Amino acid sequence: MNGNNHGWSEVQLDNGNWVIGDAGFGLAPPEDNQSFFYSERDLLLGPIYFVENDTYIDNMELYVPNTQKITIHTTKMGEDFNDGLIYVLLHYKDKSRGMWLPYQTNESGLAEVNLGIYDGVTYTIGVMNPVATDYAESEISLGHDSNVASIKLDDWKFSKVVINGVLVVLWCIVYIGIIINDRPSEFTKMGNKVGGKLMENRYMNQQIQRRFRKKH
Repeated sequence: MNGNNHGWSEVQLDNGNWVIGDAGFGLAPPEDNQSFFYSERDLLLGPIYFVENDTYIDNMELYVPNTQKITIHTTKMGEDFNDGLIYVLLHYKDKSRGMWLPYQTNESGLAEVNLGIYDGVTYTIGVMNPVATDYAESEISLGHDSNVASIKLDDWKFSKVVINGVLVVLWCIVYIGIIINDRPSEFTKMGNKVGGKLMENRYMNQQIQRRFRKKH
């Protein structure tokens, strides 16, 4: 289970097979190609997509032997909610790792995600309104008949995602405030320095003029 999202490159051979070609993994390439991460590295993989012409294509089944597709249905005030930002959180033992999906709910409030089935793993699926930042989530465990996660944005709640987002915004506000408040003092310091230099030069000029007058 890795805490970081990662992208890698694959090359399609003449026989149509895709081979991992990513020096970041130290692969040469692996004999057990797509399933290498799960079978050899014992990694718990989150959603996996190929990107083609700015379109995200689900390829989870190539990397994990057991998966389940979950349909996310999001509503707000009884109406289907589109353009919802989707967050998937994987829980294993005392660790949790999450990622934002690269797409949003459609006009019917629907979106689909393919998740890996692992022993001892549960998921939290959350949806956030990008305009009002209200957020709701649903806990799910795979391997059951139900493949629908119903999420109502009416049930607004604080979560780690929302709290972290609020903290980031507050930090930015405070940081900008510090910069703005510091600017006058910095300008004042600069002005005092320049002004002091001008006064010093003026004083020196006056002394020179006085000495010149005494001599003449």
